[in-house]
Amino acid sequence: MRLRTLLTLVRSGQLGLLLSTSRALRPYYRLSFLAAAASSSVLKVLAEGPVPLDALAARLGAPPSMRDGLEARLRRGVWLGELRGDRRPTACAAACRAASPTRRTMPRRR
Repeated sequence: MRLRTLLTLVRSGQLGLLLSTSRALRPYYRLSFLAAAASSSVLKVLAEGPVPLDALAARLGAPPSMRDGLEARLRRGVWLGELRGDRRPTACAAACRAASPTRRTMPRRR
C-alpha cells in the first residue's frame, strides 16, 4: 500500500473499517484454505511430516508450472496459522495451532 493511500485512509476515518473487514474475513479465508487443502490431499500428505516442496508437488501430481501456486497456497496456510514452515529451505509441515503470522518460516526461493 502506498503511503499516500494510507494517509488518505487515516484522514477519512476508513482505516478502522478496512482493518475490521480484514479481521472479519479471516475465518472465511481459513475455511476456504482448509477445504481446498483437504480436497487436494495436501493436509493428508503433510500430516506425515515435513515434505520438500518439489516432493509434495510430485505426490500431489501437480505439474512443475503449478509449483509457485502451491507454494503460495502453503504460505497462505502459514499466514492463517494452519501450517508451520520448517526451517530447512523447501520444506513445510502441518501443525495444529503452530504458527502465528509473525513467526513465519516458509521456504525461501533460491
